[in-house]
Amino acid sequence: MELFVLVLIFVLTSKTKTTIRTRIKKSFARPLRVRSAFAEEATVKEADNATEMPEFIDKIAFNNVTFAYGKDPVLRGFNLEVPRGHSVGIAEESGSGKSTLINLLFRFCDVNEGIIKIDGRGIREVKMSSLRDQIALVSQETLLFDAPPITCQNCG
Repeated sequence: MELFVLVLIFVLTSKTKTTIRTRIKKSFARPLRVRSAFAEEATVKEADNATEMPEFIDKIAFNNVTFAYGKDPVLRGFNLEVPRGHSVGIAEESGSGKSTLINLLFRFCDVNEGIIKIDGRGIREVKMSSLRDQIALVSQETLLFDAPPITCQNCG
């Protein structure tokens, strides 16, 4: 397979070869960024008395949520309820807080004000592992799938 790829790159024009080389270099750099992200110390701490999250049965609620990266809030007084079995699409400008909502739900960061609840229980009260076990995420970022399969496999 490697020989075929090498021959294919050799046959292509130099402009195309440059584009392919750039993509290959980027695809090998991505797993390194993913590994370094996993190595970082978590800034959000789990409560000492955190308990297991019971199975999700009712709804997810963002109640008067405010969050800022630094001084300027990305979200101000945000409210949303999503009943189990329903989907929500949020379309807004870049930088408006769409990804921040997911980061807050997964507790990659914590709200500055307000509360996020699942089935009436604040997510700060539950163990992060049991919270995350009940949530599936398909990101818009292609961190792994833009790399060769063997590279994706080696990342995890």
